Amino acid sequence: MKKILTLISIMMFAFVLIGCGGSKPENPEDPGTQPEEPSETPEEGLDSIDKVIELFKIDEVAKIEIQANDAITSKKDYVNAKIIISGEDYNLEETDVRIRLRGNSSLSAPKKSYKLKFNEKEDIFNFGKDKEWALTANYFDTSLMRNYYAYKLAQAMGIQYSVDCKYVELWLNGNNQGLYLFTETVKTGSQRVDIEVDYTEEDQEIPFLLELDMNMSSEESLESNGVIDVDYFDVNIQHYRFDRYSFGTKYPDDFTEENITKTQYEYIKNYIFGMYDSLENNTFEEYIDIDSAINFYMLQEIMMNIDIDYSSVFMYKPVNEKLKFGPVWDFDISSGNCNYTIHPYGPNTLMKDVNEGSRIINKLLEYNNVKEKYLNRLEEIGEFIIPGMEQSFDINYEILKDYAKTDNSIWQNLNKNYWPKPSYLVNITYKEQVDYLKNYLVEHYNYMLTHI
Repeated sequence: MKKILTLISIMMFAFVLIGCGGSKPENPEDPGTQPEEPSETPEEGLDSIDKVIELFKIDEVAKIEIQANDAITSKKDYVNAKIIISGEDYNLEETDVRIRLRGNSSLSAPKKSYKLKFNEKEDIFNFGKDKEWALTANYFDTSLMRNYYAYKLAQAMGIQYSVDCKYVELWLNGNNQGLYLFTETVKTGSQRVDIEVDYTEEDQEIPFLLELDMNMSSEESLESNGVIDVDYFDVNIQHYRFDRYSFGTKYPDDFTEENITKTQYEYIKNYIFGMYDSLENNTFEEYIDIDSAINFYMLQEIMMNIDIDYSSVFMYKPVNEKLKFGPVWDFDISSGNCNYTIHPYGPNTLMKDVNEGSRIINKLLEYNNVKEKYLNRLEEIGEFIIPGMEQSFDINYEILKDYAKTDNSIWQNLNKNYWPKPSYLVNITYKEQVDYLKNYLVEHYNYMLTHI
């Protein structure tokens, strides 16, 4: 994952020189001071449409061959296997690996997604050394591009620790499984979300990485010695269609006596409680990195991610810093690719009108200074990022079209009518699938400019 250097300290020094104040608005009607520039900035050097096109352009489709010792049938239990990776700029000779199923709703698809775990850290495709990686099937997305474009857009927008990804053709036990997206997984580490520190039981403030996921159980338990026996907690709050939010802890990743105390657990939980309360009483700047929230939720809105505030919503807090949002994850059911929304899901609407969107960004946009900063950022990415993204689609279609044809010959899903594909994405060609996604994203971005 790429670490995005920020300009916060430089900007703060500049504000001192020109005598700008930093007071917060007294209420949502008070615009307050002029908003600062976002602390997360576009990837260095993206100062032209051509450079953005180059970022979005698919470099190649590599080949991954896996020979598993047993059938891969479990999301929990790994199977021992051998793996070979062949590409233009990266090759891995036969190496031991473990493999299991991954995903939630995607587990019902015939084309499975997988998680890989190496015995030693490997620098796959020069993405940075780690043991854990993911193979995403994209079965529900017959453009095969929604996840790829979301992750590349995150990189273009400068969202910290954005997921690196690469298209591969997967061969499993000698059988072609079609086109997959090989990615990093969302976790902490020096090459992932880099927030880990050495802490002791005496430290009350510890770093954390959380996932909002409504699939979590709502039960909690404490052992008699005060050590947590579960790795999730609920925020009970009446909001929209939910009466609670469930948060799973990705780091610390194991609530045992060696990793976390009751006091540290309460610190994490109370910080999230306080963050939600702060949205109501105008103290959110004490809890939230506003620039990070704007970037994260703006991308979710551009992609029209139907799962926002339901699952795969990651947030993290380094020590002595505010809560940040990301990495972005899981966009196969987005950008019009959904048949179960109550309200229309076309490009000329907003997520808050489709499924009531996210409580966090909806509340933040009630404050005029945050809204102004959001709109400035939205216009900023329209200069190079959105035009470059749009122009990359035709290039990437030419690169993927033969692989997509092979993928469809294996799974026969291009013209199938199945959950969650809407009827207007059935019985159309692969080119029409890609064009639909391209046009949807651009049209929705333009709608956002005048309707946020």
